Amino acid sequence: MMQNLKRPVFIYLIISLAIVLIISGDKHIFLLDHVPKLNDYDFLVQFYGLSPPVYGGGLPINFISCKIPAEIFQKVFLFLILFISAFSMHSLASTITESKAARLYAGLLYMLNPYTYIRLLVGQWFILFAYAVLPLALKAFIELIDKRDKKSLAKTVLLTSLVAFNSHTLFIAFLIFGTILTFKLYKERSFSLIKPVLFAFVAFLILNSYWLTPALIAKEETLIAHISSEDLAVFAPKIESFSALFTLASMHGFWRPAYIYAKDFIPFWQLLFVIILFLAVHGFVSYYRDKRLGIYVKAFFAINKGS
Repeated sequence: MMQNLKRPVFIYLIISLAIVLIISGDKHIFLLDHVPKLNDYDFLVQFYGLSPPVYGGGLPINFISCKIPAEIFQKVFLFLILFISAFSMHSLASTITESKAARLYAGLLYMLNPYTYIRLLVGQWFILFAYAVLPLALKAFIELIDKRDKKSLAKTVLLTSLVAFNSHTLFIAFLIFGTILTFKLYKERSFSLIKPVLFAFVAFLILNSYWLTPALIAKEETLIAHISSEDLAVFAPKIESFSALFTLASMHGFWRPAYIYAKDFIPFWQLLFVIILFLAVHGFVSYYRDKRLGIYVKAFFAINKGS
């Protein structure tokens, strides 16, 4: 396993490092959400509950960012986002296929796509960090319901806690967990696997109580309480081609206009997505009857169809 990982890991390292060196120069400015608050005061205000609650468990990164110079922290954080994205999807793909090319394709596509590109530019790095860790959390959860051992339980709790750095991605993670669990229960017709999942959920709640508790007991002062229909209209997906469905499926549609994508320079870019769609459909047809992987393939198909 480690021998098979050496070459892909080296490729992911080189690409991640190259992007960091290119994009982290003095001429680049990240707007909108940007990465964490970089001073002790903001961290302490949040820690002692003197500011509105934050929907997500990013406090540990805020603490680390207080202790490291911003120009160093941002480069390291960006590098980790890119590298972990590729490595984690490569690892998840390794549970499904033994093809080296398929795993490399999965890792590169998960790291280099319009979704990661635009959120990197606008500074939504907490979203990207949670996005990067998500495949590892999914792999740990699959191991948990397959093996039902303490090691898988601990990995699931810790990795899901990292996904919780962004509440949007955490919701997606729980949605996927629930779908996979439902298909697993339907196949086995046994509720014995509920126990380890329940233990993992309780452990997650305890470990993340530092941000869940203030978020749950807060009232009108939270940002979510002030979201209106006008906000939903502003943040609605921007249709890039054909329809909203095609736009979102091709990983475009960021609500804020005026950003330049690779598609703006590539004629007939839609054909690239058609190729990706073909590979996805081919993978489903090839594995949905597999005795070991079939339930996971069907679960992911249901998730994509529902979204």
